[in-house]
This record gives sequence, structure tokens and C-alpha cells, in this order.
Amino acid sequence: MNSISPSAVSAQEQAICEFQSFFPGLKSRWMAQAPGRVNLIGEHVDYNGGIVLPAAIDFYTTLVAAPIDRPEWVVRTAFDPEVEVSIPVESPVDKSGPYWTTYLRGVLNYYLESGWDIPGLKIWIQSNVPTGAGLSSSAALEVGAACLIEAATGRAMELQEKALLCQKAENVYAEAPCGFMDQFASAMGKKDHFLKIDCRDQKVEPIPMVDPEWELWIVHSGASHSIATSEYGKRRADCEAACEILGISSLREITPKKLSEALQNPGLNERVARRVKHVVTEIERADAAGEALRHSQWKTLGSLMRASHQSMRDDYEITCEEVDWMVEQIEKLPGTLGVRMTGGGFGGCVIVVMQADHLEMARGQLAEWFESRYSKALQSWTTRPVEGAQSRIIDEG
Repeated sequence: MNSISPSAVSAQEQAICEFQSFFPGLKSRWMAQAPGRVNLIGEHVDYNGGIVLPAAIDFYTTLVAAPIDRPEWVVRTAFDPEVEVSIPVESPVDKSGPYWTTYLRGVLNYYLESGWDIPGLKIWIQSNVPTGAGLSSSAALEVGAACLIEAATGRAMELQEKALLCQKAENVYAEAPCGFMDQFASAMGKKDHFLKIDCRDQKVEPIPMVDPEWELWIVHSGASHSIATSEYGKRRADCEAACEILGISSLREITPKKLSEALQNPGLNERVARRVKHVVTEIERADAAGEALRHSQWKTLGSLMRASHQSMRDDYEITCEEVDWMVEQIEKLPGTLGVRMTGGGFGGCVIVVMQADHLEMARGQLAEWFESRYSKALQSWTTRPVEGAQSRIIDEG
């Protein structure tokens, strides 16, 4: 338990207490918890076989459960506690019910398809992972549900296999065409480390970030984000079209040295060519950022983050007015090393590497600018990389 953050422990204790309040007479038996994630660099390259650099962050989805003697999940949540949802434990699991349940239903379905004997449960879910922020609240719910199944069955799935199962649940049940970065980060996070994930061979390499001089500052742009939008799917479709035109299986096959040649292919229209340019250069930036982080080359890291944002804005076109304004303002603040949009885009958050001794003043100045422009309070959080998902038995029963 020493590697688990105090806020994670607090969330567990609160969830156990809330379970007893909403399911009186039942004694909670199992707990599972999964963090959100932030991506330092490497956007929209996971489904292109690229390199990404995410970290699990100190925000959690927590699930508490007790067994029941019928084959269904009876679920209540902190965001709508008076509504009780029933999900039959039978394959195939249907997709009906509130949209948020698709994440649970997909995970449950694929464990059942894998031959797992899963008990009926009463489940309480609470989360402080900001929604609509691009911080992977959906992956936290999926990975948390997977860990709860493992706790309740006394079995364990290999981490990589579990993360890929959760990605499949999101792709098929939630109809969100994401890659697997979010689920890998939530399942495999390591305290004080970013994860350099090579999405071509699914290799995961932890890279430490322990320098107390720098803080990770996550700032919400004020515009909500969702990867289940048509624009996200269009970007992926552009990449797939480029691969077909170029006769390759993945844009990862285009090295930086071969990029100019690839972009001259007459089959690529101007829009698709810019998508290719972003992916190839973003993979190169993410690889370089991993080395910069490893060797504490902070100025290099900052330059790579700035170039990444420009590429997302101009070539991949996944930023928005609110995000670009936020990045411009943060660049003006003393102590800013690097800033870029993080997550799938079209809203959500920016990630900032900021000198720790400048952070308080920077937060205050940005809050003033934001409130003056949008007439609402700024949302921002500081965080450090944390451990990935976990589960435990609360009571042996």
C-alpha cells in the first residue's frame, strides 16, 4: 500500500462508506480502483503504431461490490445515486441503458466471452476523474470494472491482455474508435514514471520523472471533449486511407527520412497529406521526448511539446479556439517550460510542465484571464504520475 497515494486511499474509504449507505444490509466485499491518465506527448499515433508518453494520474474511478444470488449486476453511481441500473450477467451482454453503462457492459461481455464465470454483484461506482476533459474517465471505468471482475472471481488477466480487452469494449460497445494508450496507462501506471509505449510492438518502458523543480499542471480549456465524435473517427479514417494509397499497413512504416517522398504521392490529397505529416512527425517527437525526459533535458522537452501543439493545430486540426487560446496564454506565464493540448482533441485539457516555484502565481494569473474572457472559474489541477489500477478484498465473507 506504500505506493498508493493518500487521495487514492481516501477515495477507497469514501466509496466503501457510500456503498453501505446505498445498499443497506449488504457488506462490501471487493474494491477496485483505476486512475485516469494524461498524455505528455504523442497524440493520435497509438492507432497508427506510434510512440506515446502517458502517465496515470492522481484521479480515480472506484468500484465497490458485494455478491448477490442472482445473475445480474445492480449498479448505482455517485453522479446519479437514485438511479439503479440492472445488467444481466449473460453473453452477449446487450447495449441498452444509459450510455455510461456501455463501458461496463462491454468489459463484462468480453470477460464472459473469454469463459470467465462471473457472479452477480451489487456495485457502487464513484469517480473524481474529470469528465469531458480528455483525461480518460472512460478508460478508468473500463479498467476498474475489469479489476473488479478479477477480484470477485479470484482470477487475474495479464495486464496487457486486460487493457486490450477494455479497449475493445470501448471500440465496440461505446463506439469510440480509440487506440489502446488510455487503457495501457490506467492499467500499467507506475508511480513517478511516464510510460513510453511503443504501440507497434506494445512494449512499455517506464521513464522516471522525479525532479521536484518541475510540476505537471493540467488546465481545462472550458470546452468539453468526447472521442465518440465523428471528427475523431474522420481522422482515423484519413490515416487508414493514406495507408491504402501508400501500400503500407501502418503510418509507422514511414520514417522521417521518407516523409517528403510519401507526401509527394499524387494519390494523397492536401488534407490527408497533412494528417500523415502530423503522425510521422509526432512519432518522432514522442520518441525524442522520451529521451529528453530520461536525461532531464527540459528545454528540449519544452520545444517538442510546443511543436506537437502546432502540429495538432495546423496539420491534424484537432484543437479548438478555447484550447489554442489557453496554450497562448500559458506560454506567456513565467516558469512555463512547455504546453500542449492533451487527449483526443476538440476540447478538453492542456498539459503544462511548469517550474514549481512559479506555479501558484501562474495559476492565479491564468484564472484572472480565464474568468475575464469566459465569465466562469478556471479548472486546473497539479498531479504526479501514480500507480496503475488495483483491486483488493475488503472482507473475506
